[in-house]
Amino acid sequence: MAPEDLEHVVAKAVGAAIAVVRDEFDSRLKSVEKRLATIERKLDQMNDVHKWCAINDNVQLPVDDSTIDQGANVADGQALI
Repeated sequence: MAPEDLEHVVAKAVGAAIAVVRDEFDSRLKSVEKRLATIERKLDQMNDVHKWCAINDNVQLPVDDSTIDQGANVADGQALI
């Protein structure tokens, strides 16, 4: 095999490897971004509940994750179910 041909084959292999790594990186990045968006949404819900509870002194704050969504409904003016 001529050196030029070998160089071309190596360049194609490196390019293919870079594409695979880039695709894997993009996939993992999307997964992390999705998780962060979920965390941000839950933090926003908790902040809404804290604000609502600060205005309404007689209401206890939710103490576990299972009540965050219900607490957010209260902050939106809806009753807990």
